Amino acid sequence: MFSFTRFLRRKSNQLDFQTGNLSRLEALDRSTRILVPVEVDESRFSNATLHWKRESACLSLTIKPKSILEIGTLAGDFADFLIKAYLPDKTVLVDYFDAADYVFGEQRFTPETHYSYVKNRFKNDPTIELLKGESSKMLSQLINRNQKFDFIYIDAGHTLEDVTRDLELSHQLLNPGGIIGLNDYIMTDYYYDTVYGVVQATNLFLLHHIEYSVEAFAFNQNLFADIYLKKDHQNLK
Repeated sequence: MFSFTRFLRRKSNQLDFQTGNLSRLEALDRSTRILVPVEVDESRFSNATLHWKRESACLSLTIKPKSILEIGTLAGDFADFLIKAYLPDKTVLVDYFDAADYVFGEQRFTPETHYSYVKNRFKNDPTIELLKGESSKMLSQLINRNQKFDFIYIDAGHTLEDVTRDLELSHQLLNPGGIIGLNDYIMTDYYYDTVYGVVQATNLFLLHHIEYSVEAFAFNQNLFADIYLKKDHQNLK
């Protein structure tokens, strides 16, 4: 696994972004926490398609995956969409399963009932497996099982270190011609003033793995976008 942090650190005066209503001190604090992403060569986008939301992007993919891994599933909503869209032979859902979840102000589950909620949701589908724990440990278990997947969706920890680790482990788990999707391809969560590392980790992954290209990009109404990377079986590293 690569150590990417040293490639990314930049002084705050190299950043040019709209500070909005932030005070000068708040803006400086945010800028010093943001890591500048490397630029991806335009050739990696030559076959990419653009979509208005992630569901549309997934339905347009050039593969119809028969095995799916979702890293960070929360309530299983997106997993449910993928399963119904593709009817895979095997789906593995990885999460800590220790969160609370609300929809339109109504609580669906508590940290104590999170796992049982998702387990009960998919109880009638024997092709679905839940793995409870930290993503790198769960993915390492799958690697030790020699398990492979056609489609992997990453939506777990959003720091540079977390996404870098999950990408590198997913690379080992992906079949030739398979696709890795990443949620929240954005620099910061402006709702919670939280700096993300998804863009930086993804761009560096593309820099170091020339066998991948961008398959699709999907907007989100709040700009928490998705990006999908295809592993080109004609150009394996």
